[in-house]
Amino acid sequence: MKTLKNICFLPLAFGLMISAWPEFSSAQFSETINLPQVLLAHTAVISENRIYVAGGLSDTGGIRGAGGFLNNVYYSAEINPDGTLSEWKVANNMPEFLGLGLHATVVYNQTIYVLGGNNMFGPRNVVYYARKQDLCNGRHNKKRGVNFGSLLG
Repeated sequence: MKTLKNICFLPLAFGLMISAWPEFSSAQFSETINLPQVLLAHTAVISENRIYVAGGLSDTGGIRGAGGFLNNVYYSAEINPDGTLSEWKVANNMPEFLGLGLHATVVYNQTIYVLGGNNMFGPRNVVYYARKQDLCNGRHNKKRGVNFGSLLG
């Protein structure tokens, strides 16, 4: 099995056309800058001109050396006008010090939310949030004990 850590991109409008019209399914992807490490079961969200990657499973245990095979770091890269990415930066450690994978991440009103997931303690029902501007400043907030059912309404 070959593990890839390349990121490919298409302009967003064209990506939407692929799902709507199968005849565009042969679109060519272009390679851009690699992730800092191999990741699986991570999440990625876009807010304004940045892409944020949170958690996931890794074969290196995180670039800060903690968390075993679960990544405990947020990464961030600027999206350039041509669609390529700038160098990835470590934005911050995630509050789940043992890492987190198989979680969900969403952005609303300049705030990034990380929901649920799994780590060495098993399935998690936690919800964490961070204002986008705080991620690179080493600050985060956490709200424990929020159940997915309460988020659905």
